[in-house]
Amino acid sequence: MPPRTTTTPAGKAASRAKPASKDAAAPPDAGLPELKTFAEHLGSRAYEPRGPQDDKRQIRSFSLPTGVVERLRATADGIQHMAYGTALEGKVPATIAGLAAEAFEAICSYYEEILNNGEEFRRVRKLPPGPSKEGARVGAEKRAATRAAKAGASTKSKD
Repeated sequence: MPPRTTTTPAGKAASRAKPASKDAAAPPDAGLPELKTFAEHLGSRAYEPRGPQDDKRQIRSFSLPTGVVERLRATADGIQHMAYGTALEGKVPATIAGLAAEAFEAICSYYEEILNNGEEFRRVRKLPPGPSKEGARVGAEKRAATRAAKAGASTKSKD
């Protein structure tokens, strides 16, 4: 197995050789916790296609902070290098899109589990840009009640 490489803060590659093992016969992952992909660790479920259109690729435009995108790109590259020679070799996503898809499946599984009895949410054609009028009214009432409670608490503490 070639030495692992990391990147220094200046962006230069630095070789990081593994320390010599005390027991040469032991597998490289001996003594470490079981290595799992992110999806395996979280127990996320892969989506189940409902029709042939579900397997087609879709290009979407998202506005994400540059730092998040750069971190995702670095992670996609880093996991490929760091998984080499481990139980994760060949299991981790090979691309940024694959890594994002794994994260999307994990987050969907998480919220489906805690909010929808483990079932997929109903699919929608278009996601509204904000809350409905009723949702906005309820939210405004909650915020007003919170402000009133804080104002009442601060008045009592001054007495």
